[in-house]
Amino acid sequence: MEDAQEGRLGRKVPSAGRPKGIKIPYKTISMRLPEEYVDKLHIAAEKSGLSINGFMKKAIDSELERTSENNA
Repeated sequence: MEDAQEGRLGRKVPSAGRPKGIKIPYKTISMRLPEEYVDKLHIAAEKSGLSINGFMKKAIDSELERTSENNA
């Protein structure tokens, strides 16, 4: 079977694979939330014009900034 990133002649497809512009390493986490929290999260993210991931990153950044100011 031929490699997913190779064309018919065995040459790599230039646009295949992960984009080179990603500089920050990411890790995936999984969490369990009550259904009502998930519903509220979807609504809040939509109102903010963000994805769930973007909304969560913004909320975490905000909380980390707030707690670091209180500890300083």
